[in-house]
Amino acid sequence: MQTAPTILTSLAHIFEYPQSNYLENVYAARNLCGSAAGEEIELFAKSLAGQSVHDLEELFTRTFDINPVASLEVGWHIYGEQYERGTFLVNMRARLRDRGIEEGTELPDHLTSVLRLLAALDAEEAAALSSQFLLPALKKIQEPLAAKKNPYSHAVEAVSLIVEEMFIAEEGVQHHV
Repeated sequence: MQTAPTILTSLAHIFEYPQSNYLENVYAARNLCGSAAGEEIELFAKSLAGQSVHDLEELFTRTFDINPVASLEVGWHIYGEQYERGTFLVNMRARLRDRGIEEGTELPDHLTSVLRLLAALDAEEAAALSSQFLLPALKKIQEPLAAKKNPYSHAVEAVSLIVEEMFIAEEGVQHHV
C-alpha cells in the first residue's frame, strides 16, 4: 500500500464533482488501496463502467447535493444545524489554512477537505479527527446509500476502511502508513 497522503488525496478525488477524468481517478484510487478497501473501490468502479460524464455528474448530484442524508459535509452529520457546527467550520478552516490546504468552493468540513487534512496531520491528530468526526459522519452517509444500493456506498465504505486501517486500531494504538 502507498503512503497515507497519496491514498487519502486519491480518495478525495472520488468525492469531487465528476470531470472527464473521473473514472481515471477512481481506478487510480483502486490501485493505491489494498485489500478490502480496494475491493470496495473495484465494486464502485464496476458500477460506473460505461457511464458518460453527464451520467456521472447526475449520479453525483442526485447522491450528494439533492440528498441531505448523504451530504459530504462532515460537520453537518455531527452537529446538524446546531451552533457548534459553526465553531467546527471555523476550526477546520484554520487547520486547513495552517497546513496550506486550499478550501476550494466547498465548505471546510467537506469530505474532500477533511481527507486532505488527514493526509497532512500527524498520526495522533489524524486518529482524533477520524474517531471523533470523520468515521461517525461516514457511517451516517454510508447507511442510507447502502440501503438504496447507491454505488457511492462502496466508495464511502472504502474511505471508512482506509481511515480505520491507517489511524484507528484495536486497543488505542494508531497505525499509519
